[in-house]
Amino acid sequence: MKFYPSTLLAGVLSLSASAHAAFISVDELPTAVSPTSCATCTVTTTSAVDLPYMSAFDMLRYDTASGAVNESWLLRYNLHADSKLTSVVDQSYLGGDGIDTTITPYSGYLWMEVPKTLDFSNPNQFSVYTDKITPDPDNSPDDALSTWRFSMAAIDAVNGSAGYYNSGDDGSGSPVIERGNLSVLDGIFTCVECGIDVRLNLVGLDYSSGVAGFDFLDNRGLLLEYADFFDYFTDTRTFAVSAVPLPAAFWLFASGLIGLFSLSRRRQ
Repeated sequence: MKFYPSTLLAGVLSLSASAHAAFISVDELPTAVSPTSCATCTVTTTSAVDLPYMSAFDMLRYDTASGAVNESWLLRYNLHADSKLTSVVDQSYLGGDGIDTTITPYSGYLWMEVPKTLDFSNPNQFSVYTDKITPDPDNSPDDALSTWRFSMAAIDAVNGSAGYYNSGDDGSGSPVIERGNLSVLDGIFTCVECGIDVRLNLVGLDYSSGVAGFDFLDNRGLLLEYADFFDYFTDTRTFAVSAVPLPAAFWLFASGLIGLFSLSRRRQ
């Protein structure tokens, strides 16, 4: 079941899917879009969509130069217990023996800003905000606002997923292997010789019409995975959600609403 806020019937169904609206305070917003950091950002603090693992809030960005207003969704994903940092170190490179693996669980919320309408002529930007995650997963010393920015073509957004891989360089500054349909714009830090591997899944979103809708049947657990690696170590940051389809009782209720809606239309 996919929900598009612009349609009346889907709006009725969304009320059924959202047993209650999520309410947040300004302090719960990611720093990058809070009033203290972004004077041109406005976020509605009552959710328009509330799923067990994700809540969606309306967001506006004002362009002071042109006067344009850009609409987006600000999504708050509840991190699942599978979210973690996995650090693997080959001690043989450091004069030791064996391979050490350390796992650090993540908790809290991953926020993501996504466009409401896709641009089919230019790349579309998706921003991930990590400052509401404990412990802080950001490894970039220059990223004070804990913002990771990516872009992908509209067709990849429609497909709901994109990835990027760079194996590092050969010592001259040129990548040995670089591939993928996800562009890493900002926030992710890696040394010149290191490699990165990123996968971004637009869990719960449906862009098949070109406009952001919400897919209540999306059961993908992996939202974002980002690994950086060198000769002797790999750090993998996994951000997972418990994306569970709505229960059968909802569909019984929804089918009844559809019937009532159809009957009302016929009577009119």
